[in-house]
This record gives sequence, C-alpha cells and structure tokens, in this order.
Amino acid sequence: MRELAAIVIPVFAKGLSKLDFSLLQHAVGKLTEFSLVFVCADDFRDESLKEQFPGATVYRYDPAYFTDRNAFARLLMHEDLYDRFGWSENLFILQGESLIVKNELHYWCKQGHDYVSDKEGSCSLRNVDRFLSLVRRNKRGINNYLAAPYAGDHSYWEKKSGGIWPSLRAPTKIVSAYFSRPCGEISPGTSPDRLPFVITGFREENELFKSLVEF
Repeated sequence: MRELAAIVIPVFAKGLSKLDFSLLQHAVGKLTEFSLVFVCADDFRDESLKEQFPGATVYRYDPAYFTDRNAFARLLMHEDLYDRFGWSENLFILQGESLIVKNELHYWCKQGHDYVSDKEGSCSLRNVDRFLSLVRRNKRGINNYLAAPYAGDHSYWEKKSGGIWPSLRAPTKIVSAYFSRPCGEISPGTSPDRLPFVITGFREENELFKSLVEF
C-alpha cells in the first residue's frame, strides 16, 4: 500500500544551516506520520543528517542538481525524481526557509489537487503519478524551457495548471493562501485560525518565527 505523502528535503552543496535544521526539526515534530526523505548529491557526506534524523531515507542524484535552487529545479522537472517515489502518492517538497505551522498535510493531500505551491515554489505538494506522466509526455517542452533563462520550475507548472483544459489540478489563489504565505505578510500575534499551513521566507529566527515555534 502506498504512503499518502513523503516529506522531501533537498540538501544543497553548502549543506543545511542552523536555521534549516531548526525549521526541519519543527516540521518533523508537526508531521510525525509521514516519511522524511533527503535528496542530495552522490558525493554529499550525510553523517549529520543521519545523526539528527536517524529514521530518514537519503536518495542521491547527480551533484549538478544541487548547486542551488535553479539547478534543483531541473531535477524537479525530470522523471528520475518522481519515478523513484512510486511508493508515495504525493511529494511535499520543502526547500528551506519554510516553517510548518499546522498539521495539515493529510488535509491538503485529500483535496484532489495535483499541484499546490507557494508563489516562489519553495514549498509545494505534488501528485507523483500526475507529475511523472507530465514530465514523460512533455520532454520537448521542458527541454526548451530549461534552455532559456529561468528561475525555478514553478512558472512552468503554473502555466500547466491554467487555461480552459489544465494539465494540472491546482487550487485558486485564494485557496492557495491557506496552503502557504510569505512571512512578510504575517504579523506576530496573528490569530491561529488565520495562519496558513506553511509560512515561507524565514532567513532568521525573528519575533514571528519564535512566536510560531511556540504555537
């Protein structure tokens, strides 16, 4: 039986910062029922990951995918990623600077969406079967997209979720705001019922961060 979702954490060449570890530990504490998977370069030394998260799985790929977020976007548009996660219905991808506020991953997985993302694509929920099918059927279009200057893969999938006959089922912008919002749009003391599932864009443990970790 397939798992409902896997939490996928890319580890770039520079490794995880102290803030990254703090955010990740908070996420794992909130989403205890889901498997944690690190994706990293073939040559990355993962002793610290195994020490901090002994139950996690590590998948390795070409180091070229892990120099920065734009490089990782290429892996997010490749069938090798989704094919390897056939044991999970969905991938919940967190690329750092994202704080899990509520235990709502199960809820979002059950809403029938193929793709839910923040505005920058730094955190997203993706249906494995749908993405695997799309990347296999759209190799030429993806190659053309990757050949031009770009910033991540989000704009490509956003177009696929628009139009009269969208290839991806995605929520409206209003609904997406309940999935994630940037920290700059949220003030300390905001009522819990007005907070999204994920808040993105944390670059330091500021007042908002500390208030939410205690929440």
